[in-house]
Amino acid sequence: GRPAGPRAGRRRSTSGGQGHGGQGGQGAPEFLAMARERTAQVLQQRKRMKRRLGLVAERFNSDPGMKKFVPYAQELGVLPEPADPLSIATFLKTTPGLDKTRIGEYVGKGPADKYPLHAQTLQAYVGLFYFKGLPFD
Repeated sequence: GRPAGPRAGRRRSTSGGQGHGGQGGQGAPEFLAMARERTAQVLQQRKRMKRRLGLVAERFNSDPGMKKFVPYAQELGVLPEPADPLSIATFLKTTPGLDKTRIGEYVGKGPADKYPLHAQTLQAYVGLFYFKGLPFD
């Protein structure tokens, strides 16, 4: 007969690459089902967050004094409580659909001693950009 080696007693799978355990298309292994479920959950979370970001962007763009968007964003879980300059700056830089002029009005609201959060947000916002190696005219 054949010598007994590391492959002795193994048979080739006839499942056609359908997974482990010889199920051959009669159902995904448990780990694959769990991975699919987790992927579906993550996609739903992303969809919900995208919707929330859109709602907050609408509020930001339409709020005349831009005072109500931060509490609204906190209520929807888009910004932490308490909101800090970096989280607001990150929101302003990364959220699609925000009016750029309104962003400038928000971070430029002054004077700094009267509106310290706006001034701190401006500093954080500028810090999110990478200018190294870019020429300044």
